[in-house]
Amino acid sequence: MMHNTRLPSPLPKSWIILGFILLLGLGLRAVLVPSGLPFLLYEDESIYLTKIMAFGYGDFNPHYFKKPTFFLYFHFAFFYLHYLFALLSGTLTSWAEFENVFWQEPSAPVICARSLSLLFSTASIGLVYAIGKRVFSATVGLSAAFLLAMYPTHIKLTPILISDIPALFFILLACWFALNIYDKGRWRDYLACAVAIGLTMSFKYNFFSAGFLVAAHSLRCWPKGSPLLPALKKVVLDRKLWIAFLGAGLVFVTLSPYVLLNFGQFYEHFAFERDHVLQRTMGLKRSAKAFVSLPKLLFKIMPRDASWGLHVLNLLGMLALGLTPVNRFFKKLFPAEYDWKKGWILLAFPLIFFLVIAQFRLVNAKYLLPLTPFLLLSGMALLSGLTHQLVSRVKAPAAWLTPVLLSFLLLTVSQPLWSKALASSQGHLNATHLLPLTQKKLVLQLTLGQRLLIEKHTFPARSLPVLQNSLPGITLLQMGQPETTVGTVKSFQPDYVLINPQTIRDGEGHNILRFPPDYYAYLRQHFETVGIFTPYGTQAIIDYPSDAEDYLALYQAVAQYGKHHKSIPTNPGPVLLLLKKS
Repeated sequence: MMHNTRLPSPLPKSWIILGFILLLGLGLRAVLVPSGLPFLLYEDESIYLTKIMAFGYGDFNPHYFKKPTFFLYFHFAFFYLHYLFALLSGTLTSWAEFENVFWQEPSAPVICARSLSLLFSTASIGLVYAIGKRVFSATVGLSAAFLLAMYPTHIKLTPILISDIPALFFILLACWFALNIYDKGRWRDYLACAVAIGLTMSFKYNFFSAGFLVAAHSLRCWPKGSPLLPALKKVVLDRKLWIAFLGAGLVFVTLSPYVLLNFGQFYEHFAFERDHVLQRTMGLKRSAKAFVSLPKLLFKIMPRDASWGLHVLNLLGMLALGLTPVNRFFKKLFPAEYDWKKGWILLAFPLIFFLVIAQFRLVNAKYLLPLTPFLLLSGMALLSGLTHQLVSRVKAPAAWLTPVLLSFLLLTVSQPLWSKALASSQGHLNATHLLPLTQKKLVLQLTLGQRLLIEKHTFPARSLPVLQNSLPGITLLQMGQPETTVGTVKSFQPDYVLINPQTIRDGEGHNILRFPPDYYAYLRQHFETVGIFTPYGTQAIIDYPSDAEDYLALYQAVAQYGKHHKSIPTNPGPVLLLLKKS
């Protein structure tokens, strides 16, 4: 039934506002691209880069399937272009030489890879606007795009060689083509949606993006007034749906052929990733409770990543989109031209995905990234409807809708997000400067012929060539977790030890240092602390009450400082200590 609520007019010159939003999002992310170099930001980056380097010798079987193969092939193509340029310019003569130089100074190729992530990230902001404008209005699209441009997790993950950012772009693209299926139902719409789903799976094993396809097909083809079973049969047996499914699978297999050619190892690694998020690989007893992570997601991770106001608004927005066909109150919030079926298509993927990750025992903000654009679109659609109702009730001119909406958005919803975005960006920069800061100190402190022993958790193994390149004449030694013992330190006889006193929880839930107590006792007895490095500078330890040899208290003091200043440190941790032999 039609009602009197009218569709809010698009914002004047909305393309100018969109341009500003895109520049804002690009700027917040671009400043992070060179962060940490020549060291890497994320511990898995060195794994991906090792596999990418192996492709240069002609073996395209990655022997690694914890991430889709095409994600590695995609970046290898650009690394190879970088290599060809060096080959043609005469600076390099072989791939082996390129790899050797890369591990000593990886900055240029890594900046290229991170720039690709930056493009995908910025394009995702534009797609959110396009989807919001198509389903609701330009006002909703711009508002959601503005919030995504400032979203902390989206900002922090952009300058990392990681599959989540391009996967999110193709999830949004799959949603766009699913809306085409609902509007027109052409063969090319089904095939385009299938390609987008296949590309999503080729960057991240996210099969649930097929929910867009199923929802759009079902809502378009469901015959009105037909009994349930005949209608279901008509929808399920439609060949367009199955050919689209087949096309998505074909794209995935074509781009990652070794999932079939090396299926045994693929299944082994895929099963490991499944068990990893269920914490079966961590020696912990797996809870049998369904939706075990739902409270943590709803009341801790999601509001912490944005703000409680925005979080509640997003959840109510999803509820409103879902109940619009059957609830008179929610129906009044949306304009007469609004098609509730498009809202359901928008919800198809996030609802399925959220129910799945709620079963995980291991969750963090990164896992929620695929949901973020759809949460923001839902929240902004609700906010637009509420604002329009308010303007209508006070009999304000319709032209006031946009200024009122944007003012309310900026003053109430986005202010906490804005401060978090800036803190996230600055905290990321500070944290990733820790390794270069440590490197400078080591260059000044160590002399020719000395021996430096490094814990594995202090410098990632693949960062050691970078460090060695800056410390000629210094012997670098590294000990992994099993070898981090008193015996190892005695056998290596180092002049200096660089440690990362990270904590773990014991069986009773208390924080303890990672390695055996006698290891730290030996270090305290035979070494003195000559350098304390934190991502926050000396400010983090200015009020530190204990001595530098109380590693646990020092770690906790720095971690507490970072928590209070709303800055989340990245690897290798909140503090590194340089110890000199007494």
